[in-house]
Amino acid sequence: MKYEYEKSQFGHGSITDIEKKYLSLTDNVNKYFLIRQNSESKIETMKIQEREIRKEIDEINNSLNALTRGKDLLKRKLSKVDPESMSFANKIGNVVRDLPVLDFIDPYYEVKQVVVNDLEEDLVYMGMPKVDRCMTCHVGIDKAGFEDAPQPYSTHPKLDFMVGPNSPHPLSEFGCTSCHAGRGRGTGFYTSAHSPNDKETAHRWKKELGWEPMHYWEIPMLPKKYTEAGCYKCHSGNMPLKEAETLSLGLSVFEKAGCHACHQVDRWNDATKPGPSLYHMASKTDKNWTYKWIIEPRSFRHNTWMPHFFKKDNNSSLKI
Repeated sequence: MKYEYEKSQFGHGSITDIEKKYLSLTDNVNKYFLIRQNSESKIETMKIQEREIRKEIDEINNSLNALTRGKDLLKRKLSKVDPESMSFANKIGNVVRDLPVLDFIDPYYEVKQVVVNDLEEDLVYMGMPKVDRCMTCHVGIDKAGFEDAPQPYSTHPKLDFMVGPNSPHPLSEFGCTSCHAGRGRGTGFYTSAHSPNDKETAHRWKKELGWEPMHYWEIPMLPKKYTEAGCYKCHSGNMPLKEAETLSLGLSVFEKAGCHACHQVDRWNDATKPGPSLYHMASKTDKNWTYKWIIEPRSFRHNTWMPHFFKKDNNSSLKI
């Protein structure tokens, strides 16, 4: 067409008709050329996106393969330790390795413990190094990553502050009962002297675990709600503690109420005591007044800071 157009300009043919066709075709060529360029640009963009998507897919597949390998490894380990998953040969092996004399080599049930040589326990009038075996059951207590696991497998809260090897209170130096109390040498739920947090927990423990208070153990484990009380053993001289808000608040109330005026506490031995001296208190009172004051302090003075220790849901008896 271009040739026909150029030829018409020199007098060969109708220049008007040929020019119209030529210009129309030129416009179409330019239009489709732009469409092609736009399409090629979009195709290139889509190729880039495809490469990125394939890269993400490869990364996901690699992660999935790593998880699958980890899962398979854990399954193989589980088949060796879980009685329901292990092979018959492994079951026989477990029986053999727990036989007397042989069980010292690699027992199935292994007691784990921490010996804290700097702390002693009074055992039959002898000072013996503190031994805590809590980690026999609480196997994940000093390991990160088990925060959501059920007890007794979960990680200790605030691992960077308590129990962790790089914390100010590492497990190897402080053990467990230094803070939580209880019987560290016990390896059972009852013999460890656990203490329930409330009546509902106590009832559930009795039903599910056969729990009961360990009558002859003088220092039972602190209930969870009173755990901060263990901090006072070492930190009585540097209160308040940011990490023990409940304990700090309690000591603040104790001091504000002037409790140390009547109750001797080493922390406030040299502090100014509010109120008069109590050295001649016996000459000013009688048994009836003392009984009334102890049972219900606010019946004598309505605005006293003295708390009620009796007539509570956990102490309904009036026996003193």
